[in-house]
Order: sequence, then structure tokens, then C-alpha cells
Amino acid sequence: MKKDNVKCGAYEKPAMRVIQMRENLQLLEVSNYDGAETD
Repeated sequence: MKKDNVKCGAYEKPAMRVIQMRENLQLLEVSNYDGAETD
């Protein structure tokens, strides 16, 4: 049981980081497009 829990945690943490990175990249892209349009 402990080994399974460790594996799940190891897979979940990187996945959350990847999701956060994707969200941050999307926000940056949107802000860049908005800035280009205003300029």
C-alpha cells in the first residue's frame, strides 16, 4: 500500500506542475497578444 501511495504522489506532483506551467504560458500569450493589439 505504501509503495502505491508513493507512486501516485510522484505522478500527481509533476502533473500539477505541468498544468500550472501550461496555464502560466497561456496567460502570458494572452497578455502579449493584448499588448500587441493596444500598441
